[in-house]
Amino acid sequence: MGVAAPDLWMKDGDFSLWASDDRPAVDTFIMGQSVNNTWYGIFVNNAAAQDWNVKNSPSDGKVILRSIASGGVGDIVFIVGRYPKNVIS
Repeated sequence: MGVAAPDLWMKDGDFSLWASDDRPAVDTFIMGQSVNNTWYGIFVNNAAAQDWNVKNSPSDGKVILRSIASGGVGDIVFIVGRYPKNVIS
C-alpha cells in the first residue's frame, strides 16, 4: 500500500524504500503533467532497497527525481495519457 502527501505534492527530501518478508517488492508510482499538457505515470517495481531524492523548483514548477537501487531485478513501466484518468486506468 502506497503513501502520498496529503496534497499529493512530495516535499523536498530523501526517501528510502525496501522490501520485507511479507512484501517481496516495493511498488512506486509517480504521476505528473508534461510541458505539452499530456499526463504521464511511471510505475517502478523493484525487490531491492531504493533511495529516492525529490527536489522541487518553486520558480518554474519543475520537479527533479533521482532514484538509486542497491541491485535486484526490477520493472519500469511508462504510461502516457491525455488526462490523469487515462494514466491510472
